[in-house]
Amino acid sequence: MQVINIFRFFLSILIVIGHTRYMGDSLFLQIIAKIMLVSVGYFFFLSGYGLSYSFANKPLYDDKFLINKALSFISLTLPVYIFQALIFFFLDIKPLSTEPILDYLYSINWYLLELYFFYILFFILFKFYFKQIELLTWITCFSMIIFLPLTDIPPQYYFSCCGFALGVSIYKHGDKLLSIRDDSIIPYILVLVSGLLASMVGLSFPQRSIIAAIGKNIVVVSFCLFLFMVIRNNNDTVINSKLLFYLNSISSGIYIYQFPIIKALRNYWDIHGIKYSFFSITVVVATAIVASVDRVVKIGIITIYEKRYKTNID
Repeated sequence: MQVINIFRFFLSILIVIGHTRYMGDSLFLQIIAKIMLVSVGYFFFLSGYGLSYSFANKPLYDDKFLINKALSFISLTLPVYIFQALIFFFLDIKPLSTEPILDYLYSINWYLLELYFFYILFFILFKFYFKQIELLTWITCFSMIIFLPLTDIPPQYYFSCCGFALGVSIYKHGDKLLSIRDDSIIPYILVLVSGLLASMVGLSFPQRSIIAAIGKNIVVVSFCLFLFMVIRNNNDTVINSKLLFYLNSISSGIYIYQFPIIKALRNYWDIHGIKYSFFSITVVVATAIVASVDRVVKIGIITIYEKRYKTNID
């Protein structure tokens, strides 16, 4: 399980840099923006794989699953909302809504909404359709690709959804991939070529089209599959790196804190005219710092709670 998490931090940084592309006419930022699609898809892939692993290997993992996920959703989104509200207040930035509840909902990263949708879906399938989990997950993703482009729902909600379904499939059938000869490059070439062709198709059609959605999801699947094939023989030195473990542990925080930081720094940039290259670097550094503080605070709260709970039991 630990092996497939190797790229979490680096992909989260690419996503943050990609979201600063509107600050300047840079070919580098435009390329990174295109990579964002597969980066987000890889996070969905990790979630699908990780959820399958947890349900299969952790005793009573489904017990109070919905309650635990609801609490985790609040623990992820509430600090971001408070942080954004404070930043907007001190920098005199107008909130997205004067209604606190709507403002809170607007502050939630779209990725979390889709991710928790898949959490609930997987839980329901596990409880009632255990043998068809993989098939029904793929059917759900295909349905999103076919029907959501016909609505006003933003394209990001269906451009990378198949990453989650692939994660479920890889957990179930990953051993077959591991049996591929290490010196065979044909599978790698086939995956890369399919991804390249799909990207050309996806970029040739309007964003809100079924063909574009299909093409971009094939790109996501190809990218995730390629990375999985590459890292399946990763050595223990890289996997056991303490620095890499720490960086990966703050990747989620980097992802969810990026938008309020980008909004705040963009406001400053509009006033003082900072070069976009410095803007991107500043956003990455600031987001990493905030994510680190968020992690330390949460670990501290959990530690204090566990000590008090243990004391009460004793």
